Amino acid sequence: MVSFDWMNWEEGRAYEADPARLAAADVATLRRLITLHVRADRFVEGHLAAVAADGTLLTLLRRVRDLRPHAGPEA
Repeated sequence: MVSFDWMNWEEGRAYEADPARLAAADVATLRRLITLHVRADRFVEGHLAAVAADGTLLTLLRRVRDLRPHAGPEA
């Protein structure tokens, strides 16, 4: 989680609307997107479950995994 004005982050909507953009997101953006969804769930019960169900959360986590430096086969 990262502290920022997630409620007014217009760029976040662009990532939601464009899967290709989301697939190219950097670590800082991914942190913001994950924070946005976790924080949104505090105000909209079930939001996090919805983004888990529609595949958004999995896409974010896979992108994080892809950006993670690999130390070897066990990484």
